[in-house]
Amino acid sequence: TIVEKNERAIKDFLVHSIDGLGPKTTDAIFLKFGLNTLDVFENSPEKLLTIKGISQKKYEKIVISYQQERGARDVIMTLVPLGISHKIATKIYSKLRDESTDIIANHPFRLCRFKGISFNLADSISEKNRLNPQDPERISAALIDVLYQAEYGGELFRFATGHLCVQYNEWIQKAYLLLKYTVNINTIEQCSLTLKQKQEVYAVSNPYTKDGAIYVFRKEVHEVEVSIAESIASIVTSN
Repeated sequence: TIVEKNERAIKDFLVHSIDGLGPKTTDAIFLKFGLNTLDVFENSPEKLLTIKGISQKKYEKIVISYQQERGARDVIMTLVPLGISHKIATKIYSKLRDESTDIIANHPFRLCRFKGISFNLADSISEKNRLNPQDPERISAALIDVLYQAEYGGELFRFATGHLCVQYNEWIQKAYLLLKYTVNINTIEQCSLTLKQKQEVYAVSNPYTKDGAIYVFRKEVHEVEVSIAESIASIVTSN
């Protein structure tokens, strides 16, 4: 299993997911049952009635709420200890549902589509789960993350924002760095071709440079750039 018993994650899940439980009651529950707390919820929920402040009515509310939220439990329990907020973990479960645990365990780089999940975070999950560092999903995620970092000021670009595209050779080299030199350049270039074929990125040559340098955009950025260019051209033509 990918889930480890963790005090912080258990308390976070109970406080934010289960109706009727606040920090004080949750602390009392954990004080009594410790790392077996969720086993009590799962197999012997009646033991909760021994906790001061949990009446029969409140107990019934808690049990119903737990049954409704148990699907999200493993996702939250896995992601919160990694520094991912309860809100993002819940959003991931809401989107992926029954696929969540398999994706976290075997395809963590697919999580990078969610805001707040960086390549480095997904890579830490991959390392923890001992996944293949040569996985094309890992390499592709690194290539996309380089473009995100260029736009939003990531560490690879010394936190300078506003780069809507990256020169091709620099793109490959920074992906190589992000991948911690675990993948050779030729393999990274092959994955970059796949991304272009899938139209997840666009490579455009600059006609104003003598060397015909090629610049790479994320799909969404390229579409915006093309739309703006077409609007400007339309205005110029109409005048």
